[in-house]
Amino acid sequence: MASYRKRGDNWEYRITYNDPITRKRREKTKKGFRTKKEAMIAAAEAELNIDQHFYEKNDSITISEYLDLWFDTYKHTVKESSWKARKDSMVIIKKHIGSIKVKNINASMYQKFLNDIAPNYAKNTLTGVHQVFKMMTKNAMRDSYFKLDPLVGIRLPRTKDAERVTDDQDLKDIKFWEKEEISKFLQCVKRRGRPQDLAMFVLLVYSGLRIGEAVALKWDKVDFEESIIRVRHTLYQQGGLRDNYKLLSPKTSSSIRNVPVPPQVINQLRILKHIQNHIKMENRDQYKDEGFVFTDKIGRPIPARNFNYKLDTYIKKSGVTRITPHNLRHTYASLLIDAEVKLKEAQKRLGHASSKTTLDIYSHIMKDTKTEAIVQFNAVANDIF
Repeated sequence: MASYRKRGDNWEYRITYNDPITRKRREKTKKGFRTKKEAMIAAAEAELNIDQHFYEKNDSITISEYLDLWFDTYKHTVKESSWKARKDSMVIIKKHIGSIKVKNINASMYQKFLNDIAPNYAKNTLTGVHQVFKMMTKNAMRDSYFKLDPLVGIRLPRTKDAERVTDDQDLKDIKFWEKEEISKFLQCVKRRGRPQDLAMFVLLVYSGLRIGEAVALKWDKVDFEESIIRVRHTLYQQGGLRDNYKLLSPKTSSSIRNVPVPPQVINQLRILKHIQNHIKMENRDQYKDEGFVFTDKIGRPIPARNFNYKLDTYIKKSGVTRITPHNLRHTYASLLIDAEVKLKEAQKRLGHASSKTTLDIYSHIMKDTKTEAIVQFNAVANDIF
């Protein structure tokens, strides 16, 4: 039941009710009405909302704060692997729009957020962010922050997807590290990262694999004796989730290839395999061994987006130029040039369908090329790490 009083020239209503969520007595007041009749009409609407279980919440709570509240409940309803996969998405949301109040969420604001971050993230990353935000918003609707879904009509923008670029896309953003930056970056990962991280980035730098090909790599495709990586698959994970994945054929037939790698790659993979064997033993009751090289503690392949995020993290820590995982292919191309590897061999190693693509990349990077030699390339690698 509402009560009314006049304060100065204006009227105010006051409604008391029990909040079914907190089970506490709450009070809703609003003032500034010119007449008592206006106050009564507004109070009737407020009481109807209360009867329909729509309660106005903390107007000052931010997206970051509410995201944490949602997550504390969510993580008890799903498997650990599922809620851990959401944490990277939460970091991105908090970084960009965490300070915005929940009550100010609307389609325009959220669409702008997605559009702004799309150029910096792969499609799977953006999808994961969107899934988390939708779940949080639905929870906010149940908590009566909104009567209607504020995200109706949202469309995911196109992204810079490092896992499924075309050969033409190879040419749009040709960035690469010089040898000094490669060394600085890898030394940082060695000091501050895990062996798995170091193995991945040494592999990407010295093999030119796409990130999707790297996370799909299995031990039976690593030839330790001949120092060759056999690329046969790329990994697709729906929404970046570890439990929802499948191996696909590479993007083109030319992507199926054997890539010779220097000793640094083989050495790091040997170390990783040794560590993984210990992890298998420690988690033998849960470990599902499917032969993947880069796995979590129970044998599932790690999503590519995890390494995208780690790349950014180590770039900041090492202070080198910011690049994407796909730019590491260009870095590899620059090392091939330094080693004087011929164009046709470079095309095979990079898995380009067209030699023109390789030539165009070379033309952006190289000054002169002469002859190929695996030994020469390995010597270049030795100078770095």
